[in-house]
Amino acid sequence: MLPSCPPAPSPLFLPLAFFYSVLYVASLYIFVPASTRALPRSDPRQIRARLAAALSTTALSLLSFLLLFCPSLAYLGLPPAAFTSLLPPKPLLHVVSLYLGPLTLLLLSPLHLLSHPPFHGHSFPSYRAALAHVLTVYKGLPPTLNLSLWPPAKLRDLVLGPLTEELCYRSLLLPLLLASGFSPRAAVGISPLFFGFAHVHHGYRSYRGGLPLQQALLQAAFQFAYTSLFGLYCSYALLASGSVLGPFLAHSFCNFAGLPDLSYLSPLSREHKYRHVISAAYVLGIAMFAYGFRLMGGWEPAPAYRELIAAAEAGALS
Repeated sequence: MLPSCPPAPSPLFLPLAFFYSVLYVASLYIFVPASTRALPRSDPRQIRARLAAALSTTALSLLSFLLLFCPSLAYLGLPPAAFTSLLPPKPLLHVVSLYLGPLTLLLLSPLHLLSHPPFHGHSFPSYRAALAHVLTVYKGLPPTLNLSLWPPAKLRDLVLGPLTEELCYRSLLLPLLLASGFSPRAAVGISPLFFGFAHVHHGYRSYRGGLPLQQALLQAAFQFAYTSLFGLYCSYALLASGSVLGPFLAHSFCNFAGLPDLSYLSPLSREHKYRHVISAAYVLGIAMFAYGFRLMGGWEPAPAYRELIAAAEAGALS
């Protein structure tokens, strides 16, 4: 018999959230042979094995959620309406606004290629051709939308990695925390900790690979800090929008964009002459991102999550 929706509060929800978060990382070790794990992280054989483990584990976790928690895709952030809209999800636009500075730098970069032809043996007939060169050669973006032709590393970084992580650490964890009685702000604050700890194992792998212990600890601390901070935003975006599509696309975009590039401030940089324009774009982007939280709806949960909160409050009073 399937559980009711919204589910009645249960002390098992919090352990289940912990189980899902641990299972995702454990699968990368349990289902990937030691000989494959010993390969470099960029080796296609390891990438394919880890993606297979992550996809299988995520699919089984989603299925068990529907059987144990509630057979409703809305609580997983998968409402059908979110995937039929022609408008970009708000979280994606919100994150893109924060990257206004890096995007301005990216769009100005092709101008150097056009003003110094031929550049490294290449000549570019138009700005569009120069921009395509920057995106594919410098940023590593695959030149086709056919995912079967993408290098395994890019498929991991831009599609399957963000997809499985958002489904596991946002879609599965957030409703379980809300149904356990945590307030929206507490649930958003707690769920990224699972996500941050899930990345600490990279430091352990580096240590096993020969990195000194102190450097491995610093690497793990840095990864925990920035992944937790990013997870904080994605959890908030799911709470506010009710759809995991926005956090997934924002996650993919951030993996593509990377950390902000401030090299343009160096007099040796080709883009140094545009530094005032780029710096202004950075400041404007930060201001737009801060204001964008109002457009995201503040801390008002999406309807599906309001149902979970109400059910948890009713259970606490009964």
